[in-house]
Amino acid sequence: MVSKGGDSESGLGSICLSCLMPMGRTYKCPNCGASPEQIVWNYPSLKPGTILHGRYLIGKTLGQGGFAVTYLALQQELNRRVAIKEYFPFDLADRGEGSCQVLPRKSASNAAGDVATTYLHGLERFLEEGQNIVACHQPTPHPNLVRVTDFFKDNGTAYLVMDYVDGISLEEYLEKQSFELVSETKALSIIEPLLDGLEVVHERGFMHRDVKPANIYITKDQGEVILLDFGSARQSFGRDRNTLTVLLTPGYAPPEQYSGAGQQGPWSDIYGVSATLYRMVTGQKPPSAMHRLSGTPLKPPSDWPGVRVSGRLQKAVLAGMEMDHAQRIQNAADLRKALFGKGKAKRVSLLPGAAPEPAGPVKRMRRTTLALAALLAVVILATWLQWSVSNYRARVALQQAMAEREAEQSAQGLVEATARYFDYLFSRQQAQPTPKTTTEPADQETPAPVEDELAGRSPDSYWTAKPAPDADMAMAWIPPGEFIMGTPDTEAERQQHEGPERPVSLTRGFWIGRNEVSVAQFQAFVTDTRHKTTAEREGGSWTLSAAGRRQWMPGANWMKAGFFQNPSHPVVCVSWEDAVAFCGWMGVKTGRKFRLPTEAEWEYACRAGTITAYQWGDAPDGGEGWLNGADISAQRKYQNWIVFPFNDGNIYSAPVGGFKPNAWGLYDMHGNVWEWCEDWYDQNFYQTAPAEDPMNTVPASSRVVRGGSWLWYPGFCRSGARFHYAPDMTFNDLGFRLVCEE
Repeated sequence: MVSKGGDSESGLGSICLSCLMPMGRTYKCPNCGASPEQIVWNYPSLKPGTILHGRYLIGKTLGQGGFAVTYLALQQELNRRVAIKEYFPFDLADRGEGSCQVLPRKSASNAAGDVATTYLHGLERFLEEGQNIVACHQPTPHPNLVRVTDFFKDNGTAYLVMDYVDGISLEEYLEKQSFELVSETKALSIIEPLLDGLEVVHERGFMHRDVKPANIYITKDQGEVILLDFGSARQSFGRDRNTLTVLLTPGYAPPEQYSGAGQQGPWSDIYGVSATLYRMVTGQKPPSAMHRLSGTPLKPPSDWPGVRVSGRLQKAVLAGMEMDHAQRIQNAADLRKALFGKGKAKRVSLLPGAAPEPAGPVKRMRRTTLALAALLAVVILATWLQWSVSNYRARVALQQAMAEREAEQSAQGLVEATARYFDYLFSRQQAQPTPKTTTEPADQETPAPVEDELAGRSPDSYWTAKPAPDADMAMAWIPPGEFIMGTPDTEAERQQHEGPERPVSLTRGFWIGRNEVSVAQFQAFVTDTRHKTTAEREGGSWTLSAAGRRQWMPGANWMKAGFFQNPSHPVVCVSWEDAVAFCGWMGVKTGRKFRLPTEAEWEYACRAGTITAYQWGDAPDGGEGWLNGADISAQRKYQNWIVFPFNDGNIYSAPVGGFKPNAWGLYDMHGNVWEWCEDWYDQNFYQTAPAEDPMNTVPASSRVVRGGSWLWYPGFCRSGARFHYAPDMTFNDLGFRLVCEE
């Protein structure tokens, strides 16, 4: 919902409700240029003009994350602009239209009490964040930490009132650089005050938990460096609610932060500081801990073209980004020593025209020493000029190369994995399994009872269910048989919960949809039953933003996916519960039993006798014509995605059945949309699952999804790749296909 308005509700016609500066008698604000009709309100944030706690006038929204919204506000009695952060966990809370009240969200898959308990726990951690920030400023304010001036509870939630920092974030500063590179001297001048602030934070027994360029601000007036946005409430969710995604920033978060059981401490913030320094001096965002655990190396800064850094800095950065926290630099004091030695580095202003800090008294020198110093300065200047020209050319070459290089996919929001998921990723790094020399399971023969079925399929192998006019559903017969379920240790992108490999026997054959359920088929179901989907009841769905990030989109549902769909596209923004309701309708209309596939049935049908990572083999680049995944066409829009190295012609979902089928006549088993399965998710299920007809029936917090989708990179589109979501989760790459029992 978007509402536009001026000052009619505030009674403060002389105040611009965007920047909260005086407007005088002008129609447009002389400070920011906004006119009354340009004051935009994005639900569920507080409306500009709202009076909060009896004394704060709310202005524009400065930003929002997964658990909070930050506003510009005016403290009326002091006529002082401040920043106010409101506790608002989007996965847990709702705000009624026309109301300021925040309430825990009701969820079909969680008892209301459980949601309320999690909400209140995060609320207390949020207030604890404010108390700890205040403690960091005792007995005197620290210039490099954001200052909290007030915190209070109201409207069923809580608020932190902070000094408003007028300036730009380090992230914005880096984007404005010609080549996004910062000199070593300037980078160290940013890191030094950052370490000063963190040292105080750690002395109070607190952690920041989200050190990254976006949370480092540079003031407009003095060029001071200030650390913003502490993440205690954010981390609370990662630990306490497995159905919530861990709210962290890939590239800057250490591996232990992905796991609720990971051992965190000051060394965790040191990883973020070192990654920030890496970003400044190389112009490159580091690979995420997830990718590093999967084998992507961290390139030393000096290995990047055009980058020149000292051996001291490079050694310190790499030591600060060690994957094993026990081997990493442990605290701010140690990192300062590694970067600067025993002395202090001289700070360099980031803003033009700002005077540098005084270097202190200059000792008298002998004339000969001064003469030698002058001569040395001339030599250095000449060398610097020569290097600058060559470095400029190298940077141009780097910029051109960067345009062609496939960068790491940002997983903020969309590919952020759940806390359980990263638990096993982290354990994978700790276990360090010995690679096998073959893709076959050791000491096992690959069963091949399905080979006769692959030679050719008779007409009897297909059947069409007809639940309603224009809703025909093509089904394919899958015979009983055996196969090796799971993935070998040597398979690229393999995750720990995909193993161990084991022979599985399916004793009963089944019919499975040749295609994912389409919009037209789901439309027939809704028309016939008047079913209201989870997304419609919740008032929206999770989608992909224009910036390539996960975002909650009010009003999104199966009819409004956030991109164009016609009746032949797969239905999306449907929960597991919606899919089960559709199965029940199919049973009523046809007189047969329909359900979702078990995880074993899905993988057996997908593999269709193959033992490779994909239908076409083990290499992603052989998939052209086989699937709709994240590809070059998507990378043109979302430039930092990791993609299949070809163009499948679709940025978002594609009509069902538009790519090659597998040997059993099934389409889109790889990519297009994730597909719900019947099983509850357990990362260790393969270790204890029965050999015959396995299905996990033990209730848990999430259900299994399979197959990858249009926005997921190649590793998640493999035959053996697993993922999971809460049963009431909806996303615009999440759909399903059906199984009909014999």
